[in-house]
Amino acid sequence: VLFTDINLSKSMILVCSATEYSLVDIKSLKIIKQNQFIGKITGCSFINENVFVLGCNGQSLYCFDPLKNFKLPLFKSETMHSVFKGGYGYLIVGIANGFIKVFQFRNNFELLKTIDNLTTEITSIGLNSKYFSYASKWKPNCIRIVDLDSLNVIQGWPNLKTKLARVSSIYINDVDTIYIGSCTGVVNGYKIIQ
Repeated sequence: VLFTDINLSKSMILVCSATEYSLVDIKSLKIIKQNQFIGKITGCSFINENVFVLGCNGQSLYCFDPLKNFKLPLFKSETMHSVFKGGYGYLIVGIANGFIKVFQFRNNFELLKTIDNLTTEITSIGLNSKYFSYASKWKPNCIRIVDLDSLNVIQGWPNLKTKLARVSSIYINDVDTIYIGSCTGVVNGYKIIQ
């Protein structure tokens, strides 16, 4: 198992190996659906209750709705995507050149905005219903928080007093606290205030 994501509202776990994905019922631990995938799977994430995305070979993202049996090519780029995170009807895609692409999903994906705020590869993304955050582990304090309603980067943070080191992981909970793991093994929590 290389990648997993959980859909609590449907009681499903998405489990991915390099070339196969499985949807597993959380309660019974039985496989609901299992499929081989052409290409190397590089990540997985639910977008909403039924739809999930698989990354392939670092260049393509594919959207799946296993209940309707459709697969939709979503994103193909000359530049490799490095990380992506879905949820709440959004897909946030980090690109190797430091750009972020924000998609919204209703019946299909719509590119809402491209953000070019960092200069190094995006390596972490966190998301809740109001904010998303993205970071690069290649530079200290290289993290941004974005308001999902306006799609604007929250200004003034991090600042010169913020000492985050190099960010290795991000988690944003439902009460707007962001937890930031550093490459040195330290985790810090911050309340998001606008």
